Amino acid sequence: MSSGDSVAAASSADTAPDGNGGPWYGSTKGRRITCCARNPRRKETLLPCRESRMSASQPPKELVDNKHAVKVKVRANVLEITSVDQVKEEFTAVFTLQFRYIDPTLGDFKTQVTYITEEGCETAEGVIVARWGYKQRSTMVLQQGDGPQIELMPTQVIHETQPDWGNGHFKPKWSMLNVVGEPIEMLHSRVLDYCTADGGHVFEKFKFQATFRERLDLGDMPFDKQVLRLQFISELHMHQMQYAFFERKAGNLGVAGAKGWQRALPVGWQLDRSSAPFVEHPAQLVVHKPSQQMQFSRFDVVVHLKRDPEFFIWNVMVVLFLITLTTGATFIFDTADFANRMSLLLSLVLTTIGYKLIITNWLPVRPDLSFLDKYVLLNFMFQFTVIFENFCAAKFGCGPIEDGEAKWQNGMFNGTYKQSPLGRECLPEVVKWDTRFAMGMYCLWILWHALLCLYPKSVLQATQSVSSCLSDYLGGLSFAGEQLPGRDWEQVYESKDMLSKDAWLEKSSKDPFGIMIDSNDQLLDLDDRNAKKEA
Repeated sequence: MSSGDSVAAASSADTAPDGNGGPWYGSTKGRRITCCARNPRRKETLLPCRESRMSASQPPKELVDNKHAVKVKVRANVLEITSVDQVKEEFTAVFTLQFRYIDPTLGDFKTQVTYITEEGCETAEGVIVARWGYKQRSTMVLQQGDGPQIELMPTQVIHETQPDWGNGHFKPKWSMLNVVGEPIEMLHSRVLDYCTADGGHVFEKFKFQATFRERLDLGDMPFDKQVLRLQFISELHMHQMQYAFFERKAGNLGVAGAKGWQRALPVGWQLDRSSAPFVEHPAQLVVHKPSQQMQFSRFDVVVHLKRDPEFFIWNVMVVLFLITLTTGATFIFDTADFANRMSLLLSLVLTTIGYKLIITNWLPVRPDLSFLDKYVLLNFMFQFTVIFENFCAAKFGCGPIEDGEAKWQNGMFNGTYKQSPLGRECLPEVVKWDTRFAMGMYCLWILWHALLCLYPKSVLQATQSVSSCLSDYLGGLSFAGEQLPGRDWEQVYESKDMLSKDAWLEKSSKDPFGIMIDSNDQLLDLDDRNAKKEA
């Protein structure tokens, strides 16, 4: 359903708040097209074209009256997120879209309705002027010309004839902006609900399974939050069709099963229900507010997810913590025994490199680093610090044992322990430093992880601040993701340059479809309707 035209349309569909929820409008960009030869080898032909575009005599934008644009109200329901591929930065979703609009050509369409009576099945022809579910009605009303009206219960109606939708009737044209490949259409239905003086009230429903591309913000992985967007754009100009917000909530992402409510999300992901000024629901519909800069109407379906970090904590962070902690075993060897110490340290470094290669396969190739990348690099820094300390102690604090020393007698080493003669010995001060270094480093390593378990957010923020200061000190070296782990949705929206709430289209005060509206022009849900009926 996506086309190359939608890409060009997306670039021209940037929105800007108009300051009110006022009339439905838009504009066409007035342009003066100047024909000239565009031969890249002849630069002199390009200059007149550029000057003609920039000339002061260019006519102003020509505003187009959009009061006759068909207002298409949208409702979305995300049924399932089947997969999130963070390497390809794609996700697959199953969702439904419902469109309600008034077709002016169907104001007096006569429908043949087959229904059940006590005598059997009967067929009547007329104009459906009311239907259950609208204006708090529970029946269908069929107007038979100048004759009497027939009122039917929903259980009585068996069949209704529908218009020939391909013959001169309005049809919303739209496409998906960030879709990957061809979406799978699982359902498409279009029904004429009822007719009024304004036209026929049409209900259209789609069900799709599609894969979408979304740039993931992995700076805080595995403590990250992700915004998954399904982006849609009209293929008709603003003066022909405009989207309207019908209901903000875009589904529960779950199904009712035998064992209760089951979330329809991939393993390792959860719906985020954190309170935020513009996150009213975990999955919500956002219609772009019309402005004079818009050429085509747009709406997004936004899903807010957070990662369950348990897999990465136990399988990466805990394992690397223990591997790095094992480097403390090198201090069992004497300070002068540099060869055995290095043998153990290099084996553990190679093991850490193996984990780093595994983590790289889980992430897309990007210039920034995730928190998990930083944690692996922290392990490397710790291990190489231990290696550097061992090297300095062996190089500058230890020296070879001379043959003329007191413990050498007739070519035999006469020390406290009967052992093979050592080739080097270290100064007492170096041995004390070596012991204190080991105690200090490994106590800090254990303490940092203990605080991470007890106060994760504070420790992560402090670590991120140190990383930021270090990057500034090193001349702007980026350690990626300046945002703090566990940040709120406002920061996530800002990092992805998403639409601010003042550029969202709010619910219209006038509902052309007669959907249940109370005195405050608010859409009533089923519980509210039942409560009003009882009252």
